[in-house]
Amino acid sequence: MRDASTGPGLRGGATRWIRGPAVILAAAALMAWTLFPFGWMLLTSLKQSRDMLAAPPVLVFRPTTENYEAIFIGRQRGLYAAARPDFPRFFLNSGVRPLGGRMSGSND
Repeated sequence: MRDASTGPGLRGGATRWIRGPAVILAAAALMAWTLFPFGWMLLTSLKQSRDMLAAPPVLVFRPTTENYEAIFIGRQRGLYAAARPDFPRFFLNSGVRPLGGRMSGSND
């Protein structure tokens, strides 16, 4: 006698037919849930200051690199012209400290 769950019967084939797309759909939903914030941050970094805080959010905009110029080069305009964080130094410190700890054999 054949077992319906392992043979070519309706029950085994139906569960496999449903389970495959369900796993793919769940994986796609998890991937979208995980990657959406990173995409949103990237898009926000390419917006001008007035578009970043607009309500409702501006979805169609003209991309700009002014934010990256302000951080890395120091070219600041608009609202944040007076605030110049020393980002390159902070970025360098974020790389040097773990590298130094790794070279010294420290575990923290």
